Amino acid sequence: MNHEFKLKYDELKDNDPSQKEEDKNYFAPSSTRNVCFVQTDGKMLFLNYGYLISGEYLPNESLITLYFTSHTIILKGAKLESLYQDFFNHVPRLVICLDERYEEISENNTYTIHKIEVSINN
Repeated sequence: MNHEFKLKYDELKDNDPSQKEEDKNYFAPSSTRNVCFVQTDGKMLFLNYGYLISGEYLPNESLITLYFTSHTIILKGAKLESLYQDFFNHVPRLVICLDERYEEISENNTYTIHKIEVSINN
């Protein structure tokens, strides 16, 4: 086996995408970005960031409103400022709703979503 082949093999092995852990956020650049909203009953909806028109954060009401071309999403929860900033940068991939009674044991120390309201725009 020649030395160049071994280097190429090691490079392929180190860059194996099947060995990487799945994350809830996007970190690598890509042309397609979607965000998936997961309800407490298991219902899921994904929308493309390309159709996100604007977002609004109301700290006194602890809610974020996201306006897509086809849907309006309202997120209610706690400590939502960091999530709003992440939406501004198109970072979140999964937004998972968690029942309020489980907030104390949540592994997510930055924010908690208690309710996701989805409405279809006409």
